[in-house]
Amino acid sequence: MRKISIIITIISLIAVKAAAKEGDEHLIGVKYSYNLSGVMFDPPTMGGDFTPAPLNISVLYTYYHSLWGKHPYFGLQTGLKYGQEAVTLKSGETVTGIERYNIIELPLISQFRINFGQFRFLLNIGGFGAYRLSIDREGGFQDYDIRYDYGIIGGGGIGFIARPFEFHLECNYKYGFSDLYANDRYGDERWVYSNTNHIMISIGIYVHLDKPVDKRRRK
Repeated sequence: MRKISIIITIISLIAVKAAAKEGDEHLIGVKYSYNLSGVMFDPPTMGGDFTPAPLNISVLYTYYHSLWGKHPYFGLQTGLKYGQEAVTLKSGETVTGIERYNIIELPLISQFRINFGQFRFLLNIGGFGAYRLSIDREGGFQDYDIRYDYGIIGGGGIGFIARPFEFHLECNYKYGFSDLYANDRYGDERWVYSNTNHIMISIGIYVHLDKPVDKRRRK
């Protein structure tokens, strides 16, 4: 048991030292997103207009690093999001209802950045996996509902660095590969396709866990 404890301690020290490489940055923070939520229906007469879904909160970890110690433009972001999505349902031009979902989501984003002074430009490319927790429809979920979702996220923004804090303003687009409903919900003669898509405007506040480069050098 003692040998195992020593090995774990050594591995932990090596990991901490590796994470403290000059130029690497570690951030943890909270992001709020205002979501314009839609569904790309086929046939399109079923609805799908963008509908506000303002409740979206994420807890995120971001790791900025360089490539081969020469190209300081790379980053990785992940975390956990609790949010809301909505779908507007139609029959032709007539709105028949709006359904809202509560979801939990795991994003995995490559966040590229270009620094200039206290600011940085951000470019996001990545994916997500999500699960629909609840729906405000009477009777709840039905057999034709598909509760899991996965897809891609892309967008960009700008960051302002005021150590130990950092503030991000972003706009991202999210597209789900999974249908909202089973394709044969209305029968086998005419399948229905229903992919979610979202425009997300967000603001985030982060705390730097790393020390500034100049302080590391003084040590």
